[in-house]
Amino acid sequence: MTSQGDEYAFLWDGSEEGWTVVRTRVGPGAIYNTTTHRVLVIENDHAAERTIRLMSENGCPVLDSLPQAPPPTDHT
Repeated sequence: MTSQGDEYAFLWDGSEEGWTVVRTRVGPGAIYNTTTHRVLVIENDHAAERTIRLMSENGCPVLDSLPQAPPPTDHT
């Protein structure tokens, strides 16, 4: 039997780079990738809280705000 957080282990096990937790005013935070500039939404509140806790326990960075995304590239 696997634990609830195992399906999200890629967030903290080093298999995918850039995953962070961003502090929010409400809730445990947001899961954000600083490499792809995308947010991961986990719709189950309990699973999201547990995953964010596991990310913090496993050394993922915790940010106070979203980092500035790079400007779009002009391909003309």
